[in-house]
Amino acid sequence: MNQFDPVNSKYGAPMGRHTVFDNPRATVTIFKVNMVDGDYDDGGAYWGVGPEPLYCCRGEGLLDFIRASNAIQAEHYFRDQHPDLVINRDDNEIVNSFTRGYLDCAAWAAAPEGSNARFSQRAKLQALQDCQDFIQRCEPLLYSALRYRDAEHLGHDFWLSRTGAGTGFWDRTELREGDLGDRLHAVAQASKSISLYATRGWLYFDI
Repeated sequence: MNQFDPVNSKYGAPMGRHTVFDNPRATVTIFKVNMVDGDYDDGGAYWGVGPEPLYCCRGEGLLDFIRASNAIQAEHYFRDQHPDLVINRDDNEIVNSFTRGYLDCAAWAAAPEGSNARFSQRAKLQALQDCQDFIQRCEPLLYSALRYRDAEHLGHDFWLSRTGAGTGFWDRTELREGDLGDRLHAVAQASKSISLYATRGWLYFDI
């Protein structure tokens, strides 16, 4: 399902989308905009290539956009601009972003050098299941950590902590409040050991 409705592109793609501020007390969701070819949202609006990802704040009677380095920065901006909003976290977006970060870190840290292999569908499904299980086991801790690090970076940390890479949750300065990093690290360490291997151009997990 697309994040946005298609734009009227009879005269070319419009620049961005019109913001809406009709309901300052709207219940909204904040999410990272999926870009197509780096310049367009999935409804065809043109945003150009920015230095940071694009985030959207959307609810009944409210639509706003900001470029930010992560979801936490975007949320702070939207809260400052619209202090009466009720912000719902998009659980699916959190899981998907967390899993993307986990896979990116696994490929960077553990893919056989020079393999140029891609994750198999089986590996992607395994990663999604493992990330969902981890999030469920430490949901209150993870949602507290999202105040300081975005879901993709927390996904990186899960791989690093799980595999004993010498860094991870425990090593993040921003997660030292309430021993968040240490506690998340302990849950990750309790996960089954895992490694990555390549065969016939595809990456698989060995658990």
